[in-house]
Amino acid sequence: MVIQMTGTTKSRRELSALYKIIMPILKQIRVDMILFYGSLLGYHRESNFIEGDDDVDVLVSRTDFNKTVQFLRVATYTPVSRKIYNCVGITFNAWHETSLLQVYYKGVGPFDIFAYDLIGDNMVVKSCSNHAFPKSVIFPTVPITFHDFPIHVPADVEKTVVLSYGKDWKSPKVKNKDYIWEKIPEVICLKDV
Repeated sequence: MVIQMTGTTKSRRELSALYKIIMPILKQIRVDMILFYGSLLGYHRESNFIEGDDDVDVLVSRTDFNKTVQFLRVATYTPVSRKIYNCVGITFNAWHETSLLQVYYKGVGPFDIFAYDLIGDNMVVKSCSNHAFPKSVIFPTVPITFHDFPIHVPADVEKTVVLSYGKDWKSPKVKNKDYIWEKIPEVICLKDV
């Protein structure tokens, strides 16, 4: 099975619209979300989404990931439930074996929800080659408001960005062209987890 980790590039306006449609739905289930990957980079570098990014990225605990999948299964099951939960136009793919949930609104997306696991002194994102971050860099998270919705960011945003994109994170790059995560020296990918 191949998971599509890159999609069609979108404008900031399109990413913001997707975020503003999906966030109220996710807020119904009261999960703690952390802005992450390209969305965190955009927040930190540009105080906005990155023009031309392909998705919205958030991170949730494994428990909240499972809770979100279950909620979406119920909320999108029938036309009646879609209306009750305000999920008309919402579809999703849940990749349990890789801990990734991709949510779409009328075919636009993905809004990626990554599960993390706490393993030893690390927070690990298994769906991204077991990408690991020291817990002290991520926790305790900091509440912010981004595009009119409350969300959290890691305790040390800049260190998180460095561990995701390398020391030259300030220079815009194209995913899978100008950088590949596994080849960035600062990126930590654990084996056998």
